[in-house]
Amino acid sequence: MTVSSSHLTDVGRVRDHNEDYLWVDEQSGIFIVADGLGGHEAGEVASRIAATTVGEMISPVIGAAVEDLSSAAVKELMTTAIEAANERVSAAAERGGQDRHMGT
Repeated sequence: MTVSSSHLTDVGRVRDHNEDYLWVDEQSGIFIVADGLGGHEAGEVASRIAATTVGEMISPVIGAAVEDLSSAAVKELMTTAIEAANERVSAAAERGGQDRHMGT
């Protein structure tokens, strides 16, 4: 089966730059959108880190064995990936010396 996709994010009417990030793995059919929080420092960095972390953690598992996964296994995988993303965003904010937290 051939999968193709297209996607677009929009800066909107308030901000001068887009803080959204889209991570795509067409082969496994996984699309992750992270919305960087406007007004937070480095929202675009936080959204990239979060989407990439989750995508890279779930894609090998879901892409290889999606039919074999129970809903409980998917919930556990997603929880683990989201917690890892949160930790990486927090660590990046610490390293960057942000006065406010990055958010996505």
